[in-house]
Amino acid sequence: MKAVRRFDPDVGVRLVSFAVHWIKSEIHEYVLRNWRIVKVATTKAQRKLFFNLRKTRQRPGRFNHDEIEMVARELGVSAKDVQEMESRSQEIIRALAG
Repeated sequence: MKAVRRFDPDVGVRLVSFAVHWIKSEIHEYVLRNWRIVKVATTKAQRKLFFNLRKTRQRPGRFNHDEIEMVARELGVSAKDVQEMESRSQEIIRALAG
C-alpha cells in the first residue's frame, strides 16, 4: 500500500517496478522484527550489515580473520561489528538446525 500511495505515474515508471523496492523493504523489516524474541539487528546499520553479510559471504561457514577485515572495509563498518553480527548469524543457524 505504501508503494501505491507514493507512486507517481507522471514519472514514467511502471507501478510494479516502483513497488518492488517497497515490498522488499517491508519484507526485510518484518523478518527482522519477527525473526526471534531477541532481535538480531536493532539499528538500521545493523540491519544493513546483517543482509550484506549474506551477500558477501564467499563460502559456507564462519568468516576467518582476513575475511572479516575485508568485509568490514567493503561495508564501512568495524571488524568488531562484522564479527558480532557473524556470531549472531551463526546462533540463528544453530537454533534453526535444532
